[in-house]
Amino acid sequence: MPYGSNILQANATWPRKLLGRVCDRFLACGAFCIAISFVHAQSSVVPGIRIDTYSPSDNRWSVTFTVLPSALPQPYSTINGGDVEAMQQIDASYAAVLDKGSMLRDKQGEFQFVLYLNRASDFQQEVYAYKVIENSYGSFNDLQGAINVRLASTGAVLGTVTVPLHCSDGPPNALVPFGGSVPSTAPDQKINMGSEADFSITLSNHMSLGAALGTPSAEVSCGGCLRQPISVALSRASLAPGDEAEVEFKLNPNLARAMHAAGSPNYLTLTVPVTAAQGGAQRGQQITIPIHFSLPRTLLALCIVFGTLVGGAIRAFMKFCQIKQWPWNEFLLGLIYGGLTWSLAYALFSGTGAQIQLAGVHLDPTQLFQAGLLCVLAAAGPPVLKQLDNSALKGLAGGK
Repeated sequence: MPYGSNILQANATWPRKLLGRVCDRFLACGAFCIAISFVHAQSSVVPGIRIDTYSPSDNRWSVTFTVLPSALPQPYSTINGGDVEAMQQIDASYAAVLDKGSMLRDKQGEFQFVLYLNRASDFQQEVYAYKVIENSYGSFNDLQGAINVRLASTGAVLGTVTVPLHCSDGPPNALVPFGGSVPSTAPDQKINMGSEADFSITLSNHMSLGAALGTPSAEVSCGGCLRQPISVALSRASLAPGDEAEVEFKLNPNLARAMHAAGSPNYLTLTVPVTAAQGGAQRGQQITIPIHFSLPRTLLALCIVFGTLVGGAIRAFMKFCQIKQWPWNEFLLGLIYGGLTWSLAYALFSGTGAQIQLAGVHLDPTQLFQAGLLCVLAAAGPPVLKQLDNSALKGLAGGK
């Protein structure tokens, strides 16, 4: 029965072939699903990032960044409509934005911000939030800095973001006085001892960030030479980069103590609390203002006249050492010498700031006692000056 045998044989092998086909298709579908799952899993892996250190060429200060890992994605609506700044993309496969509103200083004094990042194809659906901590080293002026964002796995630069870089101690030279010789010193100010003095200085913001200014205060080096409190007022409480603010002073000199302090250098120390924008630390910015006391003109004129008269009298007496036959010509000559010497000294001092030295003594022609002494010495003439020089030489020689 050859025919029947074939039928029986076919019936016996049919289930085996069908089972083989089903298994092949199942394996093929399984492999396809595994591949799809692998691709999806690869696309959903959190992209690790790191941020380059920011440092100037002289390496006196630097800012490093600690990036805390992000675990779960957030919907794009988390950042939609916020105050954000887009990353300048270098690798088009990734996109990121910087959340400006997240910039703050934490309880430990570290500055931080949040960066949202994901692959460009998925960015409009979900993003990963990375908390970035600034670790600043050294003292520097707070500024805006462009930093590189890199993919942690390969080190490739994804793009750059511009963030505020803050010094942990606050900006050291944010405010610079206009016309000063050095960044923290304002121009000299002349103050009349006999009346209330008003003056102002101009401060400019030299940061690339905005600055909030606190309540200013001032102290004087000569203590009681100015009546307290010293009145200080700012024309504005906040400055954009490059903006200027006027600081108004009202000083009321104490005549007796001001006259005593006039012979030595004096200065005001202005302190202005400054806080840089976007989370900066507050720092008390100090500005030094040299002050120069000037006498009331009437009192100075009386002192000059009195000094000239005394000097002329000394000159006449030392010329003949007697009073009976008073040498009026020498006396008048002394008056002329005293007046001319003071006038010349005042012109040099006011015009060039030159120091006036007579008989080894520095004399300021605008100060009460020094102006009087200058007139006495100039009117008295060579005998007195020679005697002073001899006394100085004896002192240098040990008193012999």
